[in-house]
Amino acid sequence: MRTQPDLYPIFDNADRFTRHHVGSKAEREKIAKLSFTVFEVTELREALLNLAKANLGNLKIMLLVDGLDEYYGAGTDETDRSGNQNRLVDLFKQLTSGANIKAVVSSRPESLFDNAFKQDTPFLKMEDLTKADMVKYICAELGSHVWMRELVAGDPKLLKKFARSVASQASGIFLWTSLAVKLLKEKLNSHCYPEELRTALYSYPTELKNLYLHMFARLSGDDRIEGYQILQCVYLAKKTEGEMPSLLRIWFMMSPSTSSLQSSIAAKEKLIGQDFLENNLRIMAKRLKSRTCDLLEGKWKPPEATDRY
Repeated sequence: MRTQPDLYPIFDNADRFTRHHVGSKAEREKIAKLSFTVFEVTELREALLNLAKANLGNLKIMLLVDGLDEYYGAGTDETDRSGNQNRLVDLFKQLTSGANIKAVVSSRPESLFDNAFKQDTPFLKMEDLTKADMVKYICAELGSHVWMRELVAGDPKLLKKFARSVASQASGIFLWTSLAVKLLKEKLNSHCYPEELRTALYSYPTELKNLYLHMFARLSGDDRIEGYQILQCVYLAKKTEGEMPSLLRIWFMMSPSTSSLQSSIAAKEKLIGQDFLENNLRIMAKRLKSRTCDLLEGKWKPPEATDRY
C-alpha cells in the first residue's frame, strides 16, 4: 500500500541546508550529498496539490518553472499534447490561488499560454530585458573587425544600426544572435559592402533548421498549414513587390470569406467600421505570431499610418 506523495523530505532537506551559508567547499559537498525525492509526473501533481491544500502557516514557497511550451506529457498526438498543456496551466492556477505559493513560469509566446496568463497575471517579455545586452555583445563582436571599422568611418551609425537590427530579429533568442554575428563576421572577412551585409542578415541560418522544424512540429495540423500559407504569402509579396505585405493584407488573405479565389470573386463590397477593423487586426497579429512560431510579428498602427512588420 502506497502513501500519498509527500514533499516533506524536500523541504526538510532544504530547510536544514539553508541554515548555513553556502560558500565553502565543505558546504558545496554537503549540497551534492542531499538526496531529493524523484517523482513521477502524476505523483508530483498530487503532491503539489496536497501541499497547496495544507495549512502552511507562515511558510512562503516560490516555484520557478521554465519551458511550459515544451511539456507534452505522456500523449503522443496533437490532442493529447494540447490537453496536457491545458492541465498544466490549470495546475499552476490551483497552486497559486492561495497566499502561500507563488510561481514564476516561462514559455514561448504561444496562444495557449498567452490566453491563460496574460489577462490577469503580471508578465515580462524576455527580449525586452535582454535586448540591450545583445546590442552590446554585437557591437563588441563586430566593432573589433578591421573592415567594420573602415565602414563605420564612412557611416558612424552603421554598427549601431546592425546591432539593433540583429537584436530585434533575435526576439530574445541568443542562439540566433550568435549565429547572425558569426555570419556577419564571415561577410566582413570578404569585405562585403553594407548592402550585402543587410542581405546576409535576412538570410536563413542553416544551423537553425532543426530548431525551426521543432517549433513547427509543435503546431497542430491546421495551424501548421495556415502558418505555411502565411509564410508563402509574405515570401511571394516580398519577392515580387520588394516589401512586406501589410497586416491588413494578411488578414484579408487569411479571412475565411476571402481566403480562396472563388470566395474573393464572389465577395461583395462592404464598408468596414474602424472598431471592427481594429479588433480583427489585433486578432490577426496574435494569429500571425502563433501560426509562424513567432518568426513573424504583425504590428497594427492607426489608420493614418502604414502598418508594416
